[in-house]
Amino acid sequence: MIWSNLGTGTKNKINLNKKVPVNSITIVTYEGFTKIGFSKDVEDDMFIELTNILGQSEDKTARDKEIDYQKYREKMGMGTKDTICDIDTVGFDFLCIDEAHRCKNVFAQVKSDDEDNKRYQMTSAVSERGIKAFFHANYIQRVYGRNVILLTATPFTNSPWRSTPCYPWWPTRRCWIGEF
Repeated sequence: MIWSNLGTGTKNKINLNKKVPVNSITIVTYEGFTKIGFSKDVEDDMFIELTNILGQSEDKTARDKEIDYQKYREKMGMGTKDTICDIDTVGFDFLCIDEAHRCKNVFAQVKSDDEDNKRYQMTSAVSERGIKAFFHANYIQRVYGRNVILLTATPFTNSPWRSTPCYPWWPTRRCWIGEF
């Protein structure tokens, strides 16, 4: 099934409120990908997970925590911005992203350690496509255990692991990364 960019012609031909057929393949362009979000229940689960992962500092005041929570909500909002269907409603259980290097820059900067030192001096603009890919990959991995493939022809300089800061959402379980 080709959903292409989920433009008006495609939207009118498919039911975005029911699951895709089992054992089917749905192809979506980057533009169409940006129109796929997630339901409120999934959003709530992701928010809890995001706060557990990113909010690990114990020495924050209630006000500082709420400021952080607002930042997380903004990221979640970027993940659902301008969407017309939900990944969990349509039942996607596998994600393959070609040109995955276009989905980097999920976070603007590297978090400080307990002594307020940055482990790496990296800052960047945040990519909406990267944020959306982060949340979709997180959902697929959480629900199905794996089923995320990132394809890129961008060569690795020394080791595939040198690219992990660019893709903080790479699969963490049963993962194989290699060069061809």
